Amino acid sequence: MDRSNHSESTRQKLLSAAIEVIEARGTAAVRVREISAAAGVSYASLYYFFGDRDGLIAAAQAERYIRSSMSFTDLAADGIARCRNKREFRALCKRLLEHIFSQENAPNRLYRINVLGTAQSRPSLAAQLVEAQKEFNAQLAAIFRPAQQKGWIPHTLDLETFFAWYIGQVNGRILIELDPDQFKQKEWNL
Repeated sequence: MDRSNHSESTRQKLLSAAIEVIEARGTAAVRVREISAAAGVSYASLYYFFGDRDGLIAAAQAERYIRSSMSFTDLAADGIARCRNKREFRALCKRLLEHIFSQENAPNRLYRINVLGTAQSRPSLAAQLVEAQKEFNAQLAAIFRPAQQKGWIPHTLDLETFFAWYIGQVNGRILIELDPDQFKQKEWNL
């Protein structure tokens, strides 16, 4: 293994250990020594990669946010590649929406809202999330651009702006899920 792969592996081990603690017990439970021991790396490595405990927490929260969205990008990319016409594309979009708003994805929405809330008091996390969201919007735009080039999406639609709006709608779903008796979730999805 070359040095850069080893460094990335060490960084990922630390992030994974921190994410596990955050998801089980919250950010207050993140202990530098515990995380480095769980990752099986030196205590100094944590400081090398993240600067301090807050840097580790910010990076772990940003990673949680990104990971919570990855299943959608994979499904969308695979699905669009298989579409042969606008009708199939519309059916795919409907399936993607059903997947996104499904009950099985409720934990992902909760992760994102949790991370966004944490970002309010952590400027470094907020900055990382801004960059991660820009990258995610660009990635989604690239995935959907072939459909736009085929005329299945209006050419006048700015895909990156659309996906910024769209992610806001997905994240807003958590408000309905906080009190499922108040709103008819199935009707909200339509």
